[in-house]
Amino acid sequence: MHRPKVNTLAVDNSPDELYGAALTLVQGGKYALLAASNERHRLIFTSGRTALSWGQVYVIEIDPAAGGHTHLKLTCGGVDDAPRAMLDGVKNSRVGHKFIAAMEEALATGAARPAPVESFVTVDDQGTTQPWDGQAIPERYR
Repeated sequence: MHRPKVNTLAVDNSPDELYGAALTLVQGGKYALLAASNERHRLIFTSGRTALSWGQVYVIEIDPAAGGHTHLKLTCGGVDDAPRAMLDGVKNSRVGHKFIAAMEEALATGAARPAPVESFVTVDDQGTTQPWDGQAIPERYR
């Protein structure tokens, strides 16, 4: 991904609740899920291509923290094979903030949570998947 920007969210919810809310947003939104690790609470997904955008790649990492808090780290960047623009970093930051705001709203309203999907990672452009433990983010999504 190019010009990645990192956004964070710290909440009192459990990692499972935060992961469920993120998965709900991804499955119910304009995103394509590329990888999920239920064990390590990791998601990788993309936004769709539009007339004015090549889309973004998103990587979510959820970790428990001291004091009962849970931290979400959202990295958002441009698709590697897309043309680069001067304001890509600004756009990546803006769409990351929008996703974080949607997460906060979903947690506040207690939106319904879907059953988690099997852990997997998409390994090529043809959609081939394989099991994923979520330990290391694949090179193609960094």
